[in-house]
Amino acid sequence: MMQRRACLGAVSAIGLWSAAGLSGCASTAPVGQRLWSGRLAVTVHSTPQNHFSASFELQGTSEAGRLTLLSPLGTTLAHVQWSPQRAQWQRGSEWESRPSLGELMRDLLGTELPVTHLFAWLDGQPSAPEGWSVDLSRHRDGRIQAQREYPLPRADLRVVFEP
Repeated sequence: MMQRRACLGAVSAIGLWSAAGLSGCASTAPVGQRLWSGRLAVTVHSTPQNHFSASFELQGTSEAGRLTLLSPLGTTLAHVQWSPQRAQWQRGSEWESRPSLGELMRDLLGTELPVTHLFAWLDGQPSAPEGWSVDLSRHRDGRIQAQREYPLPRADLRVVFEP
């Protein structure tokens, strides 16, 4: 719980991005893997309400991949990586490991974030886990919005990326 608060505190200190904010740094993905970068913001409607935003780099597939969260100046805030066997989170020199990406995200953020569905959404496919709805009407402009109504607490996810 303390690590989740530390992560949320560090990431929420970033504040909200302006429309002209910085995006993630570009890098080369291994052959056969896609790489997306941009900004994301998550609001968890819990008590107290949690909100954070960060630049991101997302690479891989829904089965195995890597998510890097970056500050406005490009400093790495955290790395998340997953495979069918486990999911790990690294902040500084500390590592946390869980059996699944959903469990890891729930422990870090207080809610499950559908990271594996981001791959479909970034490709413009309306895949959504139960309880979530996704708005891809501005996908061509590099914008995605998703909301989770259940299970509680409600959550909102906004993504801006390079289409």
